[in-house]
Amino acid sequence: MKNYFVTGTDTGCGKTIVSSCLVKALDADYWKPIQTGTIDGSIDKSIVQRLTGFEEDRFHPSSYSFRQPLSPLEAASREKRKIIQREKQHHIQN
Repeated sequence: MKNYFVTGTDTGCGKTIVSSCLVKALDADYWKPIQTGTIDGSIDKSIVQRLTGFEEDRFHPSSYSFRQPLSPLEAASREKRKIIQREKQHHIQN
């Protein structure tokens, strides 16, 4: 199994669109480990699902979700939470 990591330096730079294209072209599943910017109700998983037309079971929930559209560490800090990564396991510590 191959994994792809899409990254960018700003909100609105096209990461979700590129991810949608990759998921569709590779007939792949989608997982965004850390979702930030949910304050306006947008969740990238829903956008990718709509753009690809794939079934819900191909889209996996984020391990972390933060309201502010900031870098994951800054968003976590402002919510007084920590991102803890363990091998093959992710946890939220409040």
